[in-house]
Amino acid sequence: MIIWVFLIAILGALAGDEHTSLALRRLLIPSILAVLLHNPLPLLLILVFSIGYGIPDKTDEGSPLGRLAYSISRDYADYITRGILALTTGCVLGKTTGICLFAPYLACVGLLSVWVGKHTTTIKIGQYGLLWEDLIYWLGVGSVLLWR
Repeated sequence: MIIWVFLIAILGALAGDEHTSLALRRLLIPSILAVLLHNPLPLLLILVFSIGYGIPDKTDEGSPLGRLAYSISRDYADYITRGILALTTGCVLGKTTGICLFAPYLACVGLLSVWVGKHTTTIKIGQYGLLWEDLIYWLGVGSVLLWR
């Protein structure tokens, strides 16, 4: 199972790179989780991951959630968006596995990943740039496979 956890982390981080498709994050990861957990409920994550957590900047208008968070607090918009998505994802995966603590656990992982992201650089693999914050967050998502 540990291989699947790392595969989910790499796919999630790859989907954050401009050279790859968001379909990795939006479709493939929920599908892998649904199959491995023997439960269709993780397919709801397709909707959750489609919300996105991009913060508006000079090059991108951001996601709807990112724009809302930015309007609330420019300084903490990353934390707001990651926290909301992590709690939502945690609720879906917690319901799937019966682990009630998965939502707060994943929220903590999400908030930690933003802090790490603000203090680290990317990992370059060829033309791809993997963000540490994405790797940490998606390791947290994939870790649901170890909890079941």
